[in-house]
Amino acid sequence: MIVLEAQACGTPVIARAAGGARDSMDPSCSGELLESDDVAEWAAALTGFTDPASADQRRRWALGFSAEVFTDRFRQVLSGVITPPAHE
Repeated sequence: MIVLEAQACGTPVIARAAGGARDSMDPSCSGELLESDDVAEWAAALTGFTDPASADQRRRWALGFSAEVFTDRFRQVLSGVITPPAHE
């Protein structure tokens, strides 16, 4: 959730390419995902980081993970699976 919170504030993220970070980052706007735990790779990423996008782009991306969006998508899935009972 920290990765999404940072993006919602418009902050770029450098994170390990695993778990939730991999699922909640878009390389075109979020920041950078690193495949290893190598200290030299992390140091290079931190010192050579170039921002891929604007703060507004990151905020818009993070909003795609909001509770409202989740609820709407969940309802859409349920409506496709559950058929309301016929009224007599």
